[in-house]
Amino acid sequence: MPEIEPARLTELAEGIVADVAPKLEEASAIPPELRELDQMLMVSVDPFLAASHALAVGYMIEMIQGAAECFNALTTALTETAASWEDADGSAETSFK
Repeated sequence: MPEIEPARLTELAEGIVADVAPKLEEASAIPPELRELDQMLMVSVDPFLAASHALAVGYMIEMIQGAAECFNALTTALTETAASWEDADGSAETSFK
């Protein structure tokens, strides 16, 4: 039988919120600044470079949003799993009394 420590799962979820979320918020502030460069680039550099920049910024935005969604889902799953294990442990304990 696997040994699961619900407190450890909760700790992992809290660690994601404390450590990862601020980094994603910081990263999400960068693309708007880069988007401001798009208009200047369109007239001052080779069109292929300007297009590459615009595509890269768009890709970066999608990647940050995707990572945020994944980490939110992971945090939710860890929290729900910890609660389920605690409920299961409580039920098993009550059953054997």
